[in-house]
Amino acid sequence: MSYPASIEKALAYLQTKDIPKGYRKHPWFYRWLWKKGIEIPPPLLSGFFTNMLIFGLICGFVTALAIFLLIERNTWSFPADFLLRWATLGIATGLGGAFGIRRTQKELKLFSWQEVQNLPIKTDNPDV
Repeated sequence: MSYPASIEKALAYLQTKDIPKGYRKHPWFYRWLWKKGIEIPPPLLSGFFTNMLIFGLICGFVTALAIFLLIERNTWSFPADFLLRWATLGIATGLGGAFGIRRTQKELKLFSWQEVQNLPIKTDNPDV
């Protein structure tokens, strides 16, 4: 798929682990960034703050936009209230997502991003 080498190494590591099926497909946002050459760790290997930031920005925006469009479109002053709701919901959903991923990381006993990058490269050729 032409992802950066560090991402390919991390994905190969995750394939060797017995990960539940729901965690095997990576979010579209990550795949899009990887195709652009941005080396952001997969969610299961990211740190707490990285997961909180990414999940909070995306989920907080979508949730705030849904609330604005479906419920309060006639009563909000758009920029101020929307940004306040985005920040509040972003922190809440970001923390929830990050804690969920942290729990999964501990249950599956996964290495961190740095530990995966320090793993030796395994090849089929013993001379390498």
